Amino acid sequence: MHKMQPLCSIIIPVLNQCRYTRQCLEFLFRSSVDSSFELLLVDNGSTDETAKLFDEYEERYAQVRSIRFPENRGFSIANNVAAEQASGDYLIFLNNDTIPTHGWLAALVEAARLEGVGAVGSKLVYPHSNSINHAGYVYNQEMRDYYPIYHGFWSENPVVNKQREYQALLGAALLVERKLFQHIGGFADYGLEDIDLCLKVREQGRRVVYCPRSKVYHYGSITLGNTPPSFMPMRTNAHFKQRWPYSERLWDDLKYYQEDGFEIEVLPSKEIRLWRKDNPALQISIQAEQAVKRGDFKQALQLAQEACDHDPRSRELRMLRTGILSKLGDQWAKINSIMEIITLDPLYFEGYLLAAQALIGLGHPQEASRLLEAALSSEYLPFDVREAAQALQEKLAQ
Repeated sequence: MHKMQPLCSIIIPVLNQCRYTRQCLEFLFRSSVDSSFELLLVDNGSTDETAKLFDEYEERYAQVRSIRFPENRGFSIANNVAAEQASGDYLIFLNNDTIPTHGWLAALVEAARLEGVGAVGSKLVYPHSNSINHAGYVYNQEMRDYYPIYHGFWSENPVVNKQREYQALLGAALLVERKLFQHIGGFADYGLEDIDLCLKVREQGRRVVYCPRSKVYHYGSITLGNTPPSFMPMRTNAHFKQRWPYSERLWDDLKYYQEDGFEIEVLPSKEIRLWRKDNPALQISIQAEQAVKRGDFKQALQLAQEACDHDPRSRELRMLRTGILSKLGDQWAKINSIMEIITLDPLYFEGYLLAAQALIGLGHPQEASRLLEAALSSEYLPFDVREAAQALQEKLAQ
């Protein structure tokens, strides 16, 4: 017999950005049909069409409820208030600038049912580039900082498709057992609240698990980047540093890189450089990047092509080569390089637009139109990419 399906309480806090919220809700209901959930929408004092959108969804779906604040109470308070009113076995905190994909919620719940698990996070992917937005936080003692591991890697790279434990996960698509969330006091009302929450989960002896089978597109900081500072509650990391002193933090990033076969170098800029002794392509790509910094783009291109030849399945190397070709102004070679990336990764939506724009500039409208039609047929095409593709089509029709 199958276990009874647990009820999930999905909580989405919102401050304006109504178009992103509508897109999120449309994909949420389309992609979560295999799960039992209630939806709590929290309006943090929006001044756009958000109130009407909430009314619309409350009228359409019985499992939707809204909480409305006259002013912005912030991420933590909005989620905590909604969590108090939730009735699910699990709380799922979801940002409004996300696009959930099929099976995302069922995968989170399945991982949450494993022994000792207290929190589970989705694989978060940038919708335009299909590269990693977040696949887990790690800590480096030399930098004294938590940072997202493998940020910018292709979402299909094997290293970001391992279900594994991390110290912390981003709160943009995060499941936490409801009783545990209440026991540890929910989100703290200061900076790094999602990392703080996950550290408190681990403090209770529970595991924090990254679940790559739960794929959610995430633009990242849409509300923060489009809201005047005066409308945002003041937050600092001072309390976080006091609660989690540097001396007590677990230095763990080297462990993951070692497991995945990487060597690591911390650059003066505090960036992380990775390479593998068994993969000469990565060594060559470092030389190519150094040539780019010197402004020697011809040498950089030669090295990037050599790296691609060594590793013909690497999307990252082809992205490097494409960027170099763009600097050199070789449009046809750039188009061909983009098409190679699209062949490897049909969800590289930005590539369709870049190649179509280049083809239009070179006087090849039919080829551009075919590319745009291919992009527009995708199930998970973000609304802003769709609008850009349609605008290019209209330009071609003139």
